[in-house]
Amino acid sequence: MNKVKKLLHFNIIICFFCHICLVNAKQIQEKDYSLIIVDQTKVELLKKSVPSLQLVRSDSRTSILKIENNHLEEVQETLHEESGKCGNYTYVPDGENGISGEQEAIHIMNQLAVETQIQNMNDSLKYINNYAIKRQSLINSWISKVQESNIKDVITDLSSFPTRYYQSNLSLAASKAIRERWRYIMRNRRNSSVEFFWHSWRQPSVIAMIKGKNDKYIIIGGHLDSINSSTVSDFAPGADDNASGIATLTEILRVIEDDKYEPVNNIVVIGYAAEEVGLRGSADIAKFFRQKNRDVIGVLQLDMTNFNKANPKNIYLTTDYTDAALTNYVDKLAREYLKIVPGKNTCGYGCSDHASWFKEGYPSVNPFEADWDLKQYNTKIHTVEDTLMTMNNNANHSLLFAKLGLAFVGELDVEN
Repeated sequence: MNKVKKLLHFNIIICFFCHICLVNAKQIQEKDYSLIIVDQTKVELLKKSVPSLQLVRSDSRTSILKIENNHLEEVQETLHEESGKCGNYTYVPDGENGISGEQEAIHIMNQLAVETQIQNMNDSLKYINNYAIKRQSLINSWISKVQESNIKDVITDLSSFPTRYYQSNLSLAASKAIRERWRYIMRNRRNSSVEFFWHSWRQPSVIAMIKGKNDKYIIIGGHLDSINSSTVSDFAPGADDNASGIATLTEILRVIEDDKYEPVNNIVVIGYAAEEVGLRGSADIAKFFRQKNRDVIGVLQLDMTNFNKANPKNIYLTTDYTDAALTNYVDKLAREYLKIVPGKNTCGYGCSDHASWFKEGYPSVNPFEADWDLKQYNTKIHTVEDTLMTMNNNANHSLLFAKLGLAFVGELDVEN
């Protein structure tokens, strides 16, 4: 891994000395406004900070807002200060084949409606035979090999980038570093790939795939980007949000590779770009999978895995914008393999990349590091203080998520 570390630090140095760390997002926008979807309870709050925003439409849960691009940073800051949460809104691109942004926004709103949640839950029942616990020997072997030091090393390396803001050159360097790290892990495997998924902005997503015998997919992912909610030009180390999730995914991939495991289904590991600005990277990828009619057994989202001072031995499962059947199954996996009883969280909106898969009709689940409802989350995210030191300079809590992720992949990877 020394070669990978040297590449990572070399990329950082090059970006600093060329003075090209950040670009202004407004230079890349084709329009002077954006459409976003937020929890409808946040509209009045946003009107106070951005009086010029326009309400396009609302339903019982969400609202579509039209906002000038130069006010997007204020939206992010206002929502973060109010909730302390990640993501905070869904960015709406223009649709395809002449579909307007407003039509696309209404389509997304309908997909996120309660009726859609019920339909998605019913759709997931076709994989009910996969939702069993019967591979204890394999899973226990895997989880015994998880190492805290490996997770800590990746958190340290990734958070050493001053920022991974999606429009910065450093975000591209960070994606390259993760791509090369994952390629190194998978260097001895045939029928595998680690490639960029390019978007319309500077940072690409990174997708690693271990080819299976079937044409079905098991997906685990987390976002690569970081943000400072005060100003995007400031430092945003993003150690917890979300270097911890990427580090956890990296350790899951390492354990599976070291075991020379040959999967039945395709195992896909994704580092998403641009989550912090409206789940944009995952939206592109989930939409691509839907357009290709890919058969996805389940999606696990790891966004923030290493902070929990109030209850350091627990995990919390998000209950909205996720699949109920799959979430109940992951609860059972945690009880079986981690010997814990997970808590439950309600985001109130699509708070991370799992929501992108959910709106495309795929079963997704989001285990989280702390209790949102009791406000036990990491208050340093989106600031210069989101560092490993804030998490006691260790990756102990992420161990739980690495083990849970291995159980998720191993138990779902069976013939349906």
